Amino acid sequence: MSLLPLRLPPDLEARFLADDGRRSLPHIRGVLLTGILAFAGFSLLDIWFLPSLSIAFAWIRLGLVCPLLLLLLGLTYRPGIHRWSQGIISAAITVAGIGVVFLRWAAPITPNFDEMHVGLLLVLMYAYTVSRLRFFFATLVGWGLIVVYQVTAAEIGFSATVLAKSSFLLTAISLIGMYASYAQEKSARKDFLQSQQILMEHQRAEDLLLNILPKAIAERLKQSPERIAESYLEATILFADIVNFTQLAEGLSPHDLVELLNSIFSDFDRLVDQLGLEKIKTIGDAYMVVGGIPVVRMDHAQAVADLALAMQQVIERYRLQGYPQMDIRIGINSGPVIAGVIGLKKFIYDLWGDTVNVASRMESQGQPGTIQISQSTFDILQSDYRCSLRGNIAIKGKGDMTTYFLHQALHHRCGTIP
Repeated sequence: MSLLPLRLPPDLEARFLADDGRRSLPHIRGVLLTGILAFAGFSLLDIWFLPSLSIAFAWIRLGLVCPLLLLLLGLTYRPGIHRWSQGIISAAITVAGIGVVFLRWAAPITPNFDEMHVGLLLVLMYAYTVSRLRFFFATLVGWGLIVVYQVTAAEIGFSATVLAKSSFLLTAISLIGMYASYAQEKSARKDFLQSQQILMEHQRAEDLLLNILPKAIAERLKQSPERIAESYLEATILFADIVNFTQLAEGLSPHDLVELLNSIFSDFDRLVDQLGLEKIKTIGDAYMVVGGIPVVRMDHAQAVADLALAMQQVIERYRLQGYPQMDIRIGINSGPVIAGVIGLKKFIYDLWGDTVNVASRMESQGQPGTIQISQSTFDILQSDYRCSLRGNIAIKGKGDMTTYFLHQALHHRCGTIP
């Protein structure tokens, strides 16, 4: 194992510390409870093996150490305490270690035998391994207790031989424990990084799915693999086509062409998101949007109309930026629609029905720079938007249909693009 600094980049380090603190709390409670039971249990052994010292030891074990550990256990249930989890377990280990030292002070002096280091060995092993203290805190607590032991042993009057043997054993255990603690924390950090990588991949997959399917449909697909197909009584569909884009493409490199089309459609995408509509697909330089699907809304026609007007403004901006021949032709229709997800490998959310076909004809048989709407859409919009009659036009498969041009909104609607 390579000995590398146990630190991540600042943003990851903060997330690791918060995550480690939250995940450690249940374990810390278990450690504290085990410590309380151990000290209480040893009081029973004191009665059996050291009856003359059992009362003095009980004051230390049950009157000092256990109440302090109980207090620390109670603190772990305070909101936000996970930020202080390492401090709590460090304090608990320190209390346990000093409790062992106090027990030795209460016992008769036996300079040629050191029982104190045996109890400290248990505390050190707990500190470096079981407690899940991070390396820095475990090392600080471990060596701090060894220093306390050295000072106490010297004050008690242990012989140099006993002190040397005990100190050597405690030092060896501490060094081994440091290595174990380092390996444990390094493994925890590695696991955290892997979990973050998994989360990133999951989020990337989630984002990709949401780029393909509407959010509501994606959520349903994740919950159930059943085929999704639904009918909607009212929806409004928009088709838009960039006029003269083919001629424009002839003067651009493939890279510049794709960059331009991506820039235009990205602007359209932002408008769709702002208005709460749903982009269905793009085909070449054509763009398809629906309102009122998959989330039903009463103002679907108005939202699509606002989008169409905003799309005209986007194209006007590109004309002023050096593409004077660029224009847009938009068609809109409202009515019942069937929507669903098709495909086995590459899902696609699509629409079907006569309403879709008519919307497509509204665009293809419209005029550059105009927004052509059907009678059904006009009936919804006429009180809120300025429209003009185009007249009757022949629609393939439908015969003559009365259509209108949409010009502008008569007043600003709340939540629309200014």
